[in-house]
Amino acid sequence: MDAHENATDWPTLLQGFSRNQYVMCGYVTTEASLQQVLEVYKRTNTTTFCTRNSTTMQWTPAEKYSLRSIIFSKSSGPHVQYDGVPFILGGRKILECQFGPGREHKKKSEEGESGTSSSAGNYYEPTNKRRQVTTKKGCEAKLVIKQIYRFPQYKMDGDKYQSPEGGTVKLSLLEDLKQMKDVIREERYYVELPLDEAHTNHNQEGCGSDTVQTIHPQLTMWIKELVEEGMTDIMEIQATLKRYMNDRMTDTAAANNSEMTYYPKLKDVKNHIMCQTRKLKHKLTKMDQVNLSRKLGQWRKEGAKQYFRPYRRAASTGQMNTRDIRQTGPLEQNDSSSSPAADYEVYEESLLFVHQEKWQQDVMMHYGNAICLLDATYRNTNWDLALYFVCALTNGGYIVVAIFIIQHQQVVYIREALNILKGWNPYWKPHFWMTGDSEAECSALHRAFPNSSVYLSDLHREQAWTQWIENTKHGLSREEGEQLIRLLGNIAAAPPGQTEDRTHYNTSVGELKSSALWEKPHVKAWLETKWLRRPEKWARAYRDDTYHLAVDTNNGVESLDRFLKHSFLKKTIGDETISSVVDTLINRYLPARWQEYVFTQYSRSDKYRCYRPQVPQSLENIPASTAKLCLVNMEKAEEIGESCVRPVNIEHGVFKVRESDPVPWCTVDFGTTTSSPSCSCRAYVQTHVPCQHFFAVFLHHPKWGWDKLPSSYLKGPYITAGECDSDRPPAHEDEQRQRVH
Repeated sequence: MDAHENATDWPTLLQGFSRNQYVMCGYVTTEASLQQVLEVYKRTNTTTFCTRNSTTMQWTPAEKYSLRSIIFSKSSGPHVQYDGVPFILGGRKILECQFGPGREHKKKSEEGESGTSSSAGNYYEPTNKRRQVTTKKGCEAKLVIKQIYRFPQYKMDGDKYQSPEGGTVKLSLLEDLKQMKDVIREERYYVELPLDEAHTNHNQEGCGSDTVQTIHPQLTMWIKELVEEGMTDIMEIQATLKRYMNDRMTDTAAANNSEMTYYPKLKDVKNHIMCQTRKLKHKLTKMDQVNLSRKLGQWRKEGAKQYFRPYRRAASTGQMNTRDIRQTGPLEQNDSSSSPAADYEVYEESLLFVHQEKWQQDVMMHYGNAICLLDATYRNTNWDLALYFVCALTNGGYIVVAIFIIQHQQVVYIREALNILKGWNPYWKPHFWMTGDSEAECSALHRAFPNSSVYLSDLHREQAWTQWIENTKHGLSREEGEQLIRLLGNIAAAPPGQTEDRTHYNTSVGELKSSALWEKPHVKAWLETKWLRRPEKWARAYRDDTYHLAVDTNNGVESLDRFLKHSFLKKTIGDETISSVVDTLINRYLPARWQEYVFTQYSRSDKYRCYRPQVPQSLENIPASTAKLCLVNMEKAEEIGESCVRPVNIEHGVFKVRESDPVPWCTVDFGTTTSSPSCSCRAYVQTHVPCQHFFAVFLHHPKWGWDKLPSSYLKGPYITAGECDSDRPPAHEDEQRQRVH
């Protein structure tokens, strides 16, 4: 290292540079400069360093700081000298020499020291035992990185930081941080780089010292890109890597051809090619995305809408278009040009695919403005990309009204896909959304549809409860777990009450807090931070009166996922590329869903089968679930006497109805052209289907019958059978029949 070290101007690279017999220290002010220093050190050193432990190096203002967190100096390496400016420690990273201490399993370590194994007493002993068991030699050399955040506007004059004046400065800074005030913050990265003398138990110089180095991370990234582009020839990739080394890594000291870090062996290149090939088997390749782009042009159907943006990694140059390009590294805005090495491979453009057919738009307009569901279908498949279904609850069950695929399950990408769908459907404004237990999905829905309510489905809610309770580290017995599930279930099922006084909900919460489970600190913390803090997401008492009970769970969507996985994607096993999966979705799965939807609507009309004489004409051609509920309510209404039905305002259709004398009265209102019908009973609030009180009015006051309900209500999607052109076959119907049957 001496020749390289003498050729490197370390005081220029490191501010506050100092050195002793074993280490040299200093600091830089940007992460890009830190990476440059580490790169220069790596090229002047023949030893690879491995991460021992590390903490995040991102500013976290929400973290709870105390007076002890604010200091003026730090003696442990790397040393931070006192200059009057208070600071807070950020991230810390410790790297050990590759020949550092061995940390094998205790049993394995004992066997290595004794030279024996557990099979030493057996007659047969393996003949292929390694004579050299580990590369670890107990070297004590360490590379340490320490990040600090300085606050220069609180600088003290003189050496008074241990006086009461220093405590006042620290207290003032702490209060400003807690109040999230805009304080000036400087970032520094202190580094402690070991010299050759710090290494022990192995030689830094000598024959073969360069050959034990691991391949450089930049070369690993280049190999990954080349494999994604379809290049797999070992010799071709090795030649390309050498060319990249000469053309792209010219900002620091030149590497020797003998250094395996920058000029790896053919075997190392081959291993990395095989590793990337396995990783990309079910992921994205450039060739597969080009193939998908070509196929999308062939698959485009009349009226269908598609949007496809392929995944692309790009170098950050002065002429590149960075619109809609995501930044992968945490670079400061004023540091983007501080280092040539930091300007390469900083940005990526994430994959996005959105698809919606004409029939899906029609169904969305008919049903989608009431309740929509966002389902992460990819969780139930072996696919690595995030496949989402946008579903609507029709009168015949759930149906997919749009699909989109994103590369990362993050708020920005989910919201981007939803905004594309909003652009295609300008009148699509759902009142309610239902989704799983995902903060990314909930946040994206809130931002894309700020006027919609987002609820957590019963299924995902109970799954989250069960997973947490069954986790052994929480220490709950089976009986305690069952009790907690019961108490939470009572809270979730508490019926809606008045906005100011949710009696049933508060009673159930009080029962939970009075139980012995509430005394457990970890249970109490989980309930307060995760569930009781936001009851409007999952508790029925906080839901809008117009929310339908029928969509409290998305089991129907789960069945759609299983149907997709076992009936369609099962045939793509071994070829789970994005083009093959999209082919399955567009040409097989969606046509099958459309055929089933058309048949379901047709089979419930009088054109398919005649209704029984007992079924009133008003209940013909309506959804089966609604008809069954109405027939049950009709039977209940026959038990209500005429004296239990009292007109309140017969001109406007307002009545008081009750089942019998002790039962409280319920108010029945037929509504107007601008208001929906209503009944104060719990059954109607939950289902929004005419209850027994409505049918009692129909029975005893014939002038106020079914036809007196507002036309807007009778034409609603959950009262009237869906309107669809059953004579219009789905696209590729003949091909679909051949594939399915």
